[in-house]
Amino acid sequence: MLEFNSGIISSELPVHAFLPCIPIRMAQIEKAKEILNNTNGLDYKGVVPYSEVFEKMNSSDLLVLAESTSPIISRLTAYGFSTKITDYLFSGIPVLAYGSVSNVGISYLSRTKTAMVVTDKKELLSSIKTAVMDKEWREDTVARALKIANKNHDASNNASSFRKYLQRVVGHE
Repeated sequence: MLEFNSGIISSELPVHAFLPCIPIRMAQIEKAKEILNNTNGLDYKGVVPYSEVFEKMNSSDLLVLAESTSPIISRLTAYGFSTKITDYLFSGIPVLAYGSVSNVGISYLSRTKTAMVVTDKKELLSSIKTAVMDKEWREDTVARALKIANKNHDASNNASSFRKYLQRVVGHE
């Protein structure tokens, strides 16, 4: 979990951001810790056990979805839809998503206007500031995210729709 120091956004506003991260190898974990611990404006708060993830999400001001922008990784994950996206959309907390437009999840969030989507590193800081400071953007985006989440990602509605579809396919309407 990361915490933005107040000075990165505003001298009077501490911001708690939830950024889940699953490095592939232990060396990546150590490298990530080193980078985060040596980055002005960020405090690395350590690994959050899965049992505490939703509690941490709910106490955050901003949820961050970070996808790789590496061309090689982007090709491998281009069609993968992160399960975090639906959790984030249902959370009622604004989302900042960073990644390649070729990633289906990033593209979905951009198309549905349910997150602050950043695809250019140069726009990251100004986008974080907007996501944190612009109350109207936050309220509009969260309302839209909840509407889209209920429409497209409700488990019982999706199960019912899928069951009806399968019944039509096999001729048991």
